[in-house]
Amino acid sequence: MPPNEKRRNFTGEKDLALLRQVAFDRPFLSERGGVIAAWDSVAATLARFDKLIQRKRDANTVALAASGVAEKEAEADTIRDELIELIDDRAAVQKSQKDAAKRKRDEDEEAS
Repeated sequence: MPPNEKRRNFTGEKDLALLRQVAFDRPFLSERGGVIAAWDSVAATLARFDKLIQRKRDANTVALAASGVAEKEAEADTIRDELIELIDDRAAVQKSQKDAAKRKRDEDEEAS
């Protein structure tokens, strides 16, 4: 990793998920003595969400490999598929924006 590049442990997508969950749960409004438990609940919810999405991605990969097999999807599977699509679409947009910004910076550096 170049010395001037920051290490990023969280993506914008993960930050947004955290903000949404905090806005929904409002752990900072917990009574004294319950604040840590409330924040632990937020962390557990996000970890569970990540596991559900990864499990569905894995199942989709297996189902794709076994093409021709008719599967009846449950509502939860449909919702997870839609969420995966939204997550992937957002990641693609962010990558595109990041690439465009990098190209612009490179062009600006070459021009100067």
